[in-house]
Amino acid sequence: MENMKVMIERAMSGAKANAEKRAKLYRFDIFKGVEDSTGKIQKIRSIGAAQLMEGARTYTVYLKPLLKDVFYMMPEERKLTRGDYVILSREPSPNPPRKYYWNNIGEGHILSGNNAGLMRLDWDLFGAEDIYMSLCPMNRGEEAELPGANAA
Repeated sequence: MENMKVMIERAMSGAKANAEKRAKLYRFDIFKGVEDSTGKIQKIRSIGAAQLMEGARTYTVYLKPLLKDVFYMMPEERKLTRGDYVILSREPSPNPPRKYYWNNIGEGHILSGNNAGLMRLDWDLFGAEDIYMSLCPMNRGEEAELPGANAA
């Protein structure tokens, strides 16, 4: 009986150590917003979330209207667009040396002034100019359910 107790304690301490080693996952709210009379963006409703692994630069973006689709957002380094970030979709490549084809489908613009801490997301297809992402991570209790996000 004593051996079983020692084995369980060892397993529990190993699991705890592994959990501490894992990188943190941060979640950011994506919402529909409207500008008030002072020029500050006010949230109307949440329409998705972005996830960012600690130490990574690429956000994984989930939108509630498109539950089965996953998008990606990374800093715009090539300056091919006017945005601070580029929004991408990904499709498998039929060519063996190349794993994916990346498609530029929008831009993210970091806002300043009254709206510091927000990014406006401009999607090529949606035509909506009122989609924003908070640059401050959400607390655990605030998040909305998204596919693959239950592990956060």
